[in-house]
Amino acid sequence: MKRLPISIIIFIAMCSAASADNSTGRTVQWLHDGWVQSQNMARGNIGDKQGAFLAGQYVGYVIAESDLIRDGLIPEIAIPPKVTYDEILAVVGDYLDAHSQENGSAAEIVVKACLVVWPAKD
Repeated sequence: MKRLPISIIIFIAMCSAASADNSTGRTVQWLHDGWVQSQNMARGNIGDKQGAFLAGQYVGYVIAESDLIRDGLIPEIAIPPKVTYDEILAVVGDYLDAHSQENGSAAEIVVKACLVVWPAKD
């Protein structure tokens, strides 16, 4: 029995995740709403439980994606080890602010934001 190369398996998983993102509502708008809520909470405006939950989803989603990137899932991106989660959250949030009308999945946006700031050097 032939084994699939790990890069093919990762590609299939990413495509499945992107498709699941769109079907479960994890869109650019969802991610941007979470960013806005997290910023409101950082300024002391706790708001309601739904807003707090959305902010938590944003933080958890971006951290999980960035961990996959750091683990080498996307070799074109090289997030330096000294970069904190707060910095990653801010980079993705800033990208969202500038591209909130963009279509696509939440996963694609996290990748695009990180690629702009931390492209791998040859």
